[in-house]
Amino acid sequence: MVELGRVWVVLAGVYLVLAGSLNVNEVGAAVLCGGLGAIWVWQIGRCGDHHLVIRASALKPLLTALARLPGETWRVGVHLMRAIVRGDVAGEDRAMTSARAAHCPLDGEGPQVAGARAIAVLATSLSPDTYVLRLEPDRGWIRVHAILPTDGRA
Repeated sequence: MVELGRVWVVLAGVYLVLAGSLNVNEVGAAVLCGGLGAIWVWQIGRCGDHHLVIRASALKPLLTALARLPGETWRVGVHLMRAIVRGDVAGEDRAMTSARAAHCPLDGEGPQVAGARAIAVLATSLSPDTYVLRLEPDRGWIRVHAILPTDGRA
């Protein structure tokens, strides 16, 4: 139940940050939405066969991806504008190594490995340049769709 309370507080806090104002109505909506979100997370966590355990240390790739988001958004936007003007094709399927894709663990079992894998896939897909298509553990690759060329030039 302590975990449910933590999720509730975090979701309510996120709501208040995104709301952009702090008044009685927003706080009430944050408490209500945070509570509903926490109940949803708790129910979803109980009904699946796969469990995730996300440690604080596993969040580092996600925080790094968030920090790089403004610069990457700019680079991808410039590249897409050039592709529109020139009539070029922007994007390709590409295989990435585990280390390049936010250190995504491709092998191993258990809730901690599954949690680290989920965070790594989210961090890799958060970039406006790439999103994960599939994991290929037998080859040691992560198949992604990327917009920028391999050298990263815009």
